[in-house]
Amino acid sequence: MRNVYSNSPPESTPLSDTSEQMPDFNNLFQECVPKMLRVTDDLHQMVDYIRDLRNMMMIGLLIFFILKYRNGKQKRRRRSNRGKYRFVK
Repeated sequence: MRNVYSNSPPESTPLSDTSEQMPDFNNLFQECVPKMLRVTDDLHQMVDYIRDLRNMMMIGLLIFFILKYRNGKQKRRRRSNRGKYRFVK
């Protein structure tokens, strides 16, 4: 059988010789995890805020349509008396 590798496989280098270092997990858990938890708390607060805004908007629209319906009935009654077929004495 023929050799699959035309060149010899690359030699592995020890980790201490590379320019990249392993992350410091103590630093990661002490600084990054609390930041991520704060972000999730902020997101949950925003969800609650948006839910409250939606509820207030629904209540506002309900009040608006009730007032519009009541004022619309009053205007129709007034207009019916002032129509162009009103009798003049």
